[in-house]
Amino acid sequence: ERLRKLRKEKVLREMRRRREKQGRKESEDDDGSNDDGDTRKRAAAYKTSGPGDSHIVQHIHFLYQRLLKKFHYDLDICFNYIQFCKDFKSFGQLGRVYAEALQRHPREEGLWIEAAGFEFFGMLDAQDGDGRGRNGEEDDYDEQTRIVGSSIQNARVLMQRGLRINGSTSKELWIQYFALELHYVQKLRGRKEILELGLKANT
Repeated sequence: ERLRKLRKEKVLREMRRRREKQGRKESEDDDGSNDDGDTRKRAAAYKTSGPGDSHIVQHIHFLYQRLLKKFHYDLDICFNYIQFCKDFKSFGQLGRVYAEALQRHPREEGLWIEAAGFEFFGMLDAQDGDGRGRNGEEDDYDEQTRIVGSSIQNARVLMQRGLRINGSTSKELWIQYFALELHYVQKLRGRKEILELGLKANT
């Protein structure tokens, strides 16, 4: 029953997203020559996200949390919820889902790798001028973009905890830990090259 409700809420959110996108398109196509007031009103109504969109997303979070508790943090539901949090940029909730899932499934090496990957690589969080997330959709108007995550310290802590639990049996964790440190070295090297170019340009 809850899975059915969850699917319905997602369909509703997708319908609102498409209507919002269509409204923005109509607003952009209207160059002022069209005097159709209904068209302009309809476009303005779906130009930005409203309280209804936020309520739908919050309700989907609520349904996912009930599902996780009912099915004892089933891995398929966990990964599905994690992807939903990423798509809708619910980063605070995403961190809690990772923490609970790792506590329930400490032997699942894929969870440790994915959580550490998110902490190191982070995600782009694009917001409009009012601070509302764009829910992963590409828009044609101005956005403020910031990176969420991107912490080598947090990523190392997660990988080291995973290795303490699974290090004697998991070859994949060791490989991914090595890859993490290699990515960090390459990142530092790239920063150094950029700084050197800046110094040369100033001299």
